[in-house]
Amino acid sequence: VKNKADVVRKGVSKKVTEAFGREMPAVASALGSVAKHAVTNDKFITGFSNGLAENIPEKLKDEAGIVVDVEVKYKQPEGTFCVFLLRVVDIDLRKLLAASQGEATAKKLAEYLDMVPLLKKEFEAFVLFQAAAGLLSNLPKSVAAQMKEVGGIEVEAVGCSQADQSEYFFSKVRELRSDAALKGGNALACSGQMSARWRYDDINRVAKKNPVRYTQMLKVRAAIKSVRDEAGPGRPVFVEICDERGDITEGHPFSSKEAAIKFLEDKAAEVAESEG
Repeated sequence: VKNKADVVRKGVSKKVTEAFGREMPAVASALGSVAKHAVTNDKFITGFSNGLAENIPEKLKDEAGIVVDVEVKYKQPEGTFCVFLLRVVDIDLRKLLAASQGEATAKKLAEYLDMVPLLKKEFEAFVLFQAAAGLLSNLPKSVAAQMKEVGGIEVEAVGCSQADQSEYFFSKVRELRSDAALKGGNALACSGQMSARWRYDDINRVAKKNPVRYTQMLKVRAAIKSVRDEAGPGRPVFVEICDERGDITEGHPFSSKEAAIKFLEDKAAEVAESEG
């Protein structure tokens, strides 16, 4: 979601108009400023993703005869990015054909297939596959257009196959966190000052490349507190250092949280010396 602040502000304005029976720009503006901070990214994306997960199956079933199961798989807690898993589980063949070929053609074909059950089963399996492939390319465009039209919500929607989703997901998370750093956001706070993030180092090789395994990028003193309070005893820790320009310049494995804390304390001393 690209325009969370605008969506929250418009939502407040609409409720104010409904409550007073007329537009109240000054009141709406004041309440909108409060709501912008009260409605956190986490709260916003939770409501948005849950609503979409409920609405997509209903819309596809009613309009196209496609029965899908939609599950929210990931919500970026500090951002407005979410991931859905969509499975095509069944189709209403008559309705699906009517939507693409017209009611008359759909009726004739359905009657013919009813006379040949084995052929009907094979044809339904083929159409089910085609429906899934079509949703992969068409559903993201449809969702983006309808979000904009109905709620003024600007979204970037992308469909990926199960084979391609992992690579896209990790690259998108890295991109969003990098953008947040450049904008001075909360996801990464490494622009302008040395910062650090950490993860456990006893995880598998694939997990080590997953940016979600890391903490947020934190100022060095905050990173020390994070390791001290949150890292489990006896588990190895991997720490990355981000320089003042926002580039990750160091990455070090440590056999224990205590060793990682000692390293970070030395880094904190460097920061204090440079500022002094």
